[in-house]
Amino acid sequence: MSLRSLCLVFGGIVVIGSGCAPEDPPGPVGEDVADAKLAIQGGYEDTEDTNVVLIYQYQVGGLCSGSLLAPNLVLTARHCVSNLLQEAGGGGVVCGQTYAGSPYGESGFIVTTAPDINAPDVEDEPFFYVSDIVLLEDNKVCGNDQAILILEQNIPAELAKPLTPRVDSQLQAGEEYYAIGYGQSGDNNNDSGVRRRRDDLLVYCAEDNCEGVSEYVKVTEWIGDTGICSGDSGGPALDLQGRVVGVTSRGGPDCSSPIYGSTHSWGDWIKSAALQAAEVGGYDAPLWAKGFRRTRPTTARLAATAKRTAAASAGRATARANATWRTRPAPTTTPATR
Repeated sequence: MSLRSLCLVFGGIVVIGSGCAPEDPPGPVGEDVADAKLAIQGGYEDTEDTNVVLIYQYQVGGLCSGSLLAPNLVLTARHCVSNLLQEAGGGGVVCGQTYAGSPYGESGFIVTTAPDINAPDVEDEPFFYVSDIVLLEDNKVCGNDQAILILEQNIPAELAKPLTPRVDSQLQAGEEYYAIGYGQSGDNNNDSGVRRRRDDLLVYCAEDNCEGVSEYVKVTEWIGDTGICSGDSGGPALDLQGRVVGVTSRGGPDCSSPIYGSTHSWGDWIKSAALQAAEVGGYDAPLWAKGFRRTRPTTARLAATAKRTAAASAGRATARANATWRTRPAPTTTPATR
């Protein structure tokens, strides 16, 4: 398809992408104004990959996906934790103009490894609260659509084995990957909240090899194949070694031509956050996070995290009282329409 004059979408948050792609990226020809939304289309239900988690912000009704990279560290998308400012008319996002606002409060997030939040037995599934949100310094949405959640408690290894991010080598065009998320199975299907997986996908171009699209697909991003819809935002793309290579950001119409944030491009930031999370969680940092020399978090930083954790814990009764998402269909509203 041609991404020229295409409105790209972030999990239901539209991004204006006029003239933003090569002549023949994968997928069908799109309309000038796309209505695409970022769930795994054409995939299958996935009960095995418990290290891909569902993130729910109960205060605004937002549902996203994320990757468990350490016992208390979840990688997701920036637009999953913040509202967007300086949008175009109709809720569109313009690269270089639209930026993410301050993140929602940590106490409003709930994380679960449950494969289906609409299942009758979902009440028996454990869920976890967030103590800290780690953000990139640049809050422009395009090229910086990543965020990290540090959890109050470690997720037990018997429940989910953390994934490894691919932080030291760049993706190549034609490389195979697979995608996992909790989104809808199609633009018009109200079935988000179920973890799904799609295999046999191919990288179209990655980072500095995506020529002619620099205004709309940044050097810290890559273009994938197909199958990403609403609710998959923040979820992972993984290479054939099972390493996280991308964070779902936005895509074209009919769940096509997804754009991912590159874990390779932001490798140092992810590693640094992993060292901080290990200090907070009281475990040895994963080996992939020790691949370079990095200053450890300061005592002040750890004290600030502890203070946020205490403040978040104070609101737990309210969180539990409002966590009705566990017994109702997954919400379809997004920050762009709330």
